[in-house]
Amino acid sequence: MKKALSILSIAAASLAAGGIAHAQSADTANRWYLGGGLGHVNANPNSSDYADQRAGAQTSTGRDNSTAWKAYGGYQFTSIWGAELGYAHLGQFQNSYSLPAQNGSGVGTGKLSAWSLAGTATWPINQDFALRGKLGLARLRTDYSFSGSGAGSGYASGDNGSATKTNLMFGLGAQYNLNRNVALRFDYENFGKVGSPTNNLTTPGATGQAKPSMVSASVQYLF
Repeated sequence: MKKALSILSIAAASLAAGGIAHAQSADTANRWYLGGGLGHVNANPNSSDYADQRAGAQTSTGRDNSTAWKAYGGYQFTSIWGAELGYAHLGQFQNSYSLPAQNGSGVGTGKLSAWSLAGTATWPINQDFALRGKLGLARLRTDYSFSGSGAGSGYASGDNGSATKTNLMFGLGAQYNLNRNVALRFDYENFGKVGSPTNNLTTPGATGQAKPSMVSASVQYLF
């Protein structure tokens, strides 16, 4: 009898928790929201694109070295399904070059950004916590600039290059509701790849190829 009562108590508590979560999630239906936050980006540059293959050359492919940020807005059609438009400034990464035999040196800088439009899905776990997912399209852009010095090294003839590409993008994350209107979000987003592979970044218009992904924390406000 005690065991049965225990089982019934657990079941009742689960149903109550489910009801609270449903009430909380239903409260998000038919509502607009805006958000913004900061994050870290791994540009995942194709290392062979950013390397000088000449004998004696020294190259270093750097990681993203600036703070990334994003802003977004969306609409919840139901407690689960929604749509979101966003912009992400994905920071920049740098590469350094040296050719000691010709006193040559150079620095290349790649800047990345993306617009995205995606469908979203939210799965409430309880009243305060939910898991999130998104799937859509991203318009990814890279701007690569190269400057150098050293007569005859090839670095002094660097040029700027840019490229854009529309990719399938996806995201996974979690949301913590502080109250009815304000929530904290933690997201991972993958934007695909952009740019053209090359082994000579002193070629006019060269960009190399990067595959940025972003981890971020943001604040979301529901209207």
